[in-house]
Amino acid sequence: MFKISRWWALMMMVAIVMANSEPNAHSPVLVDKNGKPVKMYHGEVPENEREVTLEPELRAIDKDAKENSYVGAAGQICGYDIIYSKNNYNQDTFPFEIDPKDVKHGIGKIMVKKNAKLNFEKRNRYKFWVRAFDCAGDEKASFSTKVRVVLRVVDVDEFAPTFDKPNYDVDVEEGVVYQKILQLSATDKDRSPVYHTVCKYSLLSKKVPFKVDKKGKLYNTEKLNWDKERNYILEVQAEDCGHKKSKIEYINVKVLKTCKPSWQGITRNIEYKAGSRTKLLFANAKFDMCSAQCHTEKVSAHINLHVKDKAMGCDRHSKGITAQRQQCNANVKTTELLPAANNKNSWTKGLLQDNEHAAFKFNGKTAIDVPDSKVEHTLHGQFTISMWMKHKKDSAPAGAKEHILCNSDGAKMNRHHYSLYVHNCRLVLLLRQEAQGNNLNVFKPAEYRWLLPEVCDGHWHHYAINGQFPNMALYIDGSPMITSKNNPEVIDDWPMHTSTIKTTKLMIGACYSAGKHTVTQYFNGSLAGLTLLRGQTEKDNVLKCLNNCHEKLYFNDMKKMTTGMTVSFNKAMTEMTINGQTVKEVENLIKNVGYINTRIQPTTGGREVTMVTYMRCKELKKINVPKVKSVITIKEPQLVKISITGDSRIAKRQGVFDKGVAIFEKLTINRELKNIHESMLQKAKMPSRIDACMIKTPSALLKGESFLLPEQALDDSGLDHEYYPMGITITGYDEDATYTQLMRQIKYVNTNGNPSHRVFTAQCSSTNGNIVTNVYKLLVDVIHAVHVPSMHGVQDNSIHVKNGHSIIDKEVPENKKITTAHASSGNMGGTIAIICVCVGFLMFMIVLGVIRIRHSHRRTTVVQVDNPEPEWDDTGLTIRVNPLETLQNENYDDRVAGVHCDDSDSEDDLDSCHDELMSSEDESEKIKDRDLEWDNSTLSF
Repeated sequence: MFKISRWWALMMMVAIVMANSEPNAHSPVLVDKNGKPVKMYHGEVPENEREVTLEPELRAIDKDAKENSYVGAAGQICGYDIIYSKNNYNQDTFPFEIDPKDVKHGIGKIMVKKNAKLNFEKRNRYKFWVRAFDCAGDEKASFSTKVRVVLRVVDVDEFAPTFDKPNYDVDVEEGVVYQKILQLSATDKDRSPVYHTVCKYSLLSKKVPFKVDKKGKLYNTEKLNWDKERNYILEVQAEDCGHKKSKIEYINVKVLKTCKPSWQGITRNIEYKAGSRTKLLFANAKFDMCSAQCHTEKVSAHINLHVKDKAMGCDRHSKGITAQRQQCNANVKTTELLPAANNKNSWTKGLLQDNEHAAFKFNGKTAIDVPDSKVEHTLHGQFTISMWMKHKKDSAPAGAKEHILCNSDGAKMNRHHYSLYVHNCRLVLLLRQEAQGNNLNVFKPAEYRWLLPEVCDGHWHHYAINGQFPNMALYIDGSPMITSKNNPEVIDDWPMHTSTIKTTKLMIGACYSAGKHTVTQYFNGSLAGLTLLRGQTEKDNVLKCLNNCHEKLYFNDMKKMTTGMTVSFNKAMTEMTINGQTVKEVENLIKNVGYINTRIQPTTGGREVTMVTYMRCKELKKINVPKVKSVITIKEPQLVKISITGDSRIAKRQGVFDKGVAIFEKLTINRELKNIHESMLQKAKMPSRIDACMIKTPSALLKGESFLLPEQALDDSGLDHEYYPMGITITGYDEDATYTQLMRQIKYVNTNGNPSHRVFTAQCSSTNGNIVTNVYKLLVDVIHAVHVPSMHGVQDNSIHVKNGHSIIDKEVPENKKITTAHASSGNMGGTIAIICVCVGFLMFMIVLGVIRIRHSHRRTTVVQVDNPEPEWDDTGLTIRVNPLETLQNENYDDRVAGVHCDDSDSEDDLDSCHDELMSSEDESEKIKDRDLEWDNSTLSF
């Protein structure tokens, strides 16, 4: 034991000696990666991370390691100390420590303590010193020189921006565009310049008249309207430079109604009932001056009824142009060059239809020929060309001629005899004089050029040229144009040279060049009612009537006008101007402005009414007054009722239909007014013309069925007709009485008696289909004769059913007998036809059948037969009965015996009787078709 203790003691002593004898001549040195001493360290660390990035890297070396053959404690770097000022830092709160990552190479890392947290907003910079020490022990350890460390804390975008206010409320006035309504402001708790700064403000609300710029300025992009929107809720958001966004905040923008001089109490939607009297438009109008300071010097209100596109303007032709011409008593010798396309002989069928009635659209590529048989092409002395035209500016290339009507050579040459065309918004009439006598070298007017704003305004206008060569009078919308020195411009020319070419071609919508075989100078616009009157001129009052405006503004309160006030209208009375010196004066007159439409069947839809007010003050300023807009709406009026009445049912014998039966001979067209105010009855004129009627059947007519029309009456009336498988149509404008007489003369033909029952319907229309009659129904029965053998002959009843009542046409004396067989002369002496009906399986049933027939004979009435034939003797006749037919014949016999109607006033009884008769006729047809077997070997005549 002792020896061991002495051994361990010796070893310890040796170790101590060796340790104390190890040399530690050098201190550690802080160096960079190249081994050069470091004078200062710079570092940074994000506030949410632990490891510090240091430049240069923390590294130390000790020269003792190189001078000794082995690396002892003195040559190793055991760690690093952090030295800081206790005045600036507290030991408990100082957040950094050094971790010796690699003792062998002397490398260390500055780290944030695990329980510490950096906060850029509280402290963003740290300054301290570091030094390295070797492993020589606490007392003999050597330390390096301390080196300064400057460490920067890097800010992290921790916080989103926040607005200064949770919500914004702002008031703005209507009608103002603001440069700035509101300045938005948001802040960010981050302290670094990047994350602390709000870089962008955004408006999240879509489709609103507002914007927010990047700096947070809110402004409106257009004038706000209190009537349209009184409040806006806007969503906004802020964003810092690190792209972190705030939560959404709201701005409540309240629009304040601005009191400006304006009209109050205006009804925006006005409903007008057709047939009523004048409807006041501004009955409750009141002008509010608000706080405007103005001693009025002049107040002017201009009211405009916008009706230029309603039935050729102001409801002129709700009944159609042709009907309007007839109503205005236009010259009957006038030829329509653009007849309605529904006329089967019309040459306008290929043209494009405009939205207006009987109006055609020419697109610069379409034109039509007027058949030579319809109109004489030449013009001499007196004539009238009239039309409705709608034409826009720039519808054709600049300088191009657009021919409305052109009469040119029909062969070889390209001469224009006369034409009407549009050229640079001028209406031009070319009228070349034909070669006659010795006047070939005399200049005469040949071209008339009228410069008119109406030609290119894109609205319907009526033009009429009354020609009495060399004078030409132009009427626009029914009024003669006032001529001036250079309007119209008249160009003279030589008469045309003598030519052997006598044919011409009259075209509408372009001009024909026969020499080139081409059609050129197309018209681009819409035309309607193009007519030509030769040898005469149309009367002025007719042209005025064609342009009468049936809807207009109405004012009839002149008593309220004072000195200095004026009221003026345009010629159509669709525009009026009221001038006064004070607002009150004009206001009193405005309340009495109304609207009236004298049409019984006006065009439905809306009409806009506008009022523009001008106000001039003595203070030499003008007051801007907002425009007033209202809409007058006319709904489907149906004030005129047209109905068709007549028989509901007729029945005739089959033979009568062979030559045709006037099935509508009791038809009547009735017309009445309803729901119209008494004051309108004198102004209104009830339309009394039909434009089309149709007769049809549920199914197509069969072989042997047809209609016979009164051709002469159709030619005299000028109406057109067209057949089709299920009926017939008659078209054209004419009086109710004319259509009534025509339809009464229409005959229905049925040569084979099939079908036995046929239903016909008739329906007519007026005012271009705006008024339609009821559907009139008529049942036509074809009665087949029932032949019953009898010792005294067979009695036949011919029934005419009128309104459901059966009437016996005529009673025939009993001595007139009807035979059931026909004899005709020939080589064999004729053909014998005998039809007998026998009842019963045995002779007892046959006898019983004869008894029934005789009994029936005593109860029925004898009826006349048109062509009674010779009697025949059946005493030697032998009849063979088919037993299979006995049961059916028995049923037939019962029905024949029962065809008897007691006198009764009940329509139900009569209908029942008629039904029984029809049933018996059907059965008779079945029996008639059967082949009866009989022996004629003993038959004698």
